[in-house]
Amino acid sequence: KDAEMDRFDRFSSRIIDALYKIALESKENYEKVKKSLEVFIKQNQNRFDNINFLHFTIRNLDEQYYMNKAQSFTIDQVKEKIHILYN
Repeated sequence: KDAEMDRFDRFSSRIIDALYKIALESKENYEKVKKSLEVFIKQNQNRFDNINFLHFTIRNLDEQYYMNKAQSFTIDQVKEKIHILYN
């Protein structure tokens, strides 16, 4: 049973890595991957015991997407966005 779980964990990890790579290619991909994960969770929450780990995956994906996006802004763009948020 432990060997089976290890194999599943490796397989699961590869799938999550692939989803990250796809999602981080573009905003459209990010939105599609995120939505697909949310739908998958909703449709399968009663079927799989440990499906809630995907919420953590979505949060990490969000953080990575916005960190990557933030790195492409100039200082002036960041100031403008901060100004919009707080006014």
